[in-house]
Amino acid sequence: MDSDSSSSYVYDSWCFGYLSGVISFCNITREGFNAAAKVSFLLTSTGWNWPSSWAHKYRLLASIEKLDRSQIDQVFQKLTDGSLGVFSSRNAWESLHPKASSVSWFSVVWFGHNIPDHAFTAWLLIGEKL
Repeated sequence: MDSDSSSSYVYDSWCFGYLSGVISFCNITREGFNAAAKVSFLLTSTGWNWPSSWAHKYRLLASIEKLDRSQIDQVFQKLTDGSLGVFSSRNAWESLHPKASSVSWFSVVWFGHNIPDHAFTAWLLIGEKL
């Protein structure tokens, strides 16, 4: 399914925000549009199908580029090194929880057959966090 056939032109965010923030619902319904209409209703093969009264009244609409249907929408996120990467849960987790450095006394506290409560308390004591 194309994103423009499932996206609401009133309730989904555009490059400038929500269309309802620029054009009142009164003006939207006056032109024969309803709030449930999709972006594909406004988009033709030649460009946007804005009502002529909107084109003169709302100059912002003329600056919106036609959608390129050959490109797929992707969500990007800023990675810890400052570059942009494709969104993933792993990248989000790593940006929120940076890796800590390894400690030399790891095997003293965490070993087979340890008591987890004691190991955790020892970890806090050795790391001076208690």
